[in-house]
Amino acid sequence: MELPYDQATETTAIPGISAEKLDSIAQKLDQLISVASANEVNIKVLYDNHQNILQKLALLNTKLKELVTRISVTVTDVNQQGNNDYNFKIISNLQELTTFEERLSNPQAEEDIIKLLPGTCTKSKGRTYNNAYVLVSAMFTR
Repeated sequence: MELPYDQATETTAIPGISAEKLDSIAQKLDQLISVASANEVNIKVLYDNHQNILQKLALLNTKLKELVTRISVTVTDVNQQGNNDYNFKIISNLQELTTFEERLSNPQAEEDIIKLLPGTCTKSKGRTYNNAYVLVSAMFTR
């Protein structure tokens, strides 16, 4: 589109629109361009953060599966061996929980249970909460 040229002022103008309005429109367009540029940067940062979170979640999921598998194998192996006086049974109801609590009142039974789960019933730095979650997962049905 060709804009009319005013020879007296040596400017190109759109009829009916003042120079101030054109300057205002130009400033707003500049602002929109800078906002769009900032949005592009923010989207890239968010995408990178999203990818990092997904990678860490996948790693945590793998570690958790491995841990639960190891605990399950430990409990299953001990039960199958029958080398102890206390065969560990996974707790699935209130009656089994009450029976388990009664057995824990005997110090020897408590020691036997700790021996059944050596990987999680140990003192370790920074793993207390992890071990507690693993014990709950290994001892109770869902």
